[in-house]
Amino acid sequence: MRKILIGLVLVLAAFPAWAQNTDAQSKEQQKNAEQAKQDAIRAENWAQCTSDDPDLRISGCSAIIQRGNESMVSLSMAYNNRGIAYNSKHLYDKAIADYTTVMALSPNNAGVFINRAWAYHLAGRDTEALPDANKAIDLAPRSASIIETRAEIYEKLGQRDQAIADYRAALRLDPDDGRSQQGLQRLGVAP
Repeated sequence: MRKILIGLVLVLAAFPAWAQNTDAQSKEQQKNAEQAKQDAIRAENWAQCTSDDPDLRISGCSAIIQRGNESMVSLSMAYNNRGIAYNSKHLYDKAIADYTTVMALSPNNAGVFINRAWAYHLAGRDTEALPDANKAIDLAPRSASIIETRAEIYEKLGQRDQAIADYRAALRLDPDDGRSQQGLQRLGVAP
């Protein structure tokens, strides 16, 4: 009988530790479930942020930006992608604001400078577009598309000779660049 009582005392003594262990496991499972839920939401936001649909892109990128726990690279991408969506919806001021934010996060990104130049250009603000196009070319001097964008800006500004020079420079880098070919045709000159 004494052995049974000792065994019962040992079992009862171990019960609080077992209960605490079970409680800790339950909390860990809840924590893991919450993390899995957050990971799924983040994945869905990124899928939307890279969508071809501008409204989905704006929604997904905005959620990523508002969450605020992304790396600088991820935030740059979210702002840039949202800027592209704003551009496609003709919300140029919002696009320009997002590109300006990316420039602060990633000041050596030629793509964002040319994106902001393009937004200024589409908004009819070519004087403001030109410095961004110049900076983009400084950062990526062998990009035909960036040079071609500056050529369009020059053309809109009435700077014919600079536009022709840039269209020709873009064609030297990419002989199949249709936009540069069209630009030279508009200006009445041969490639």
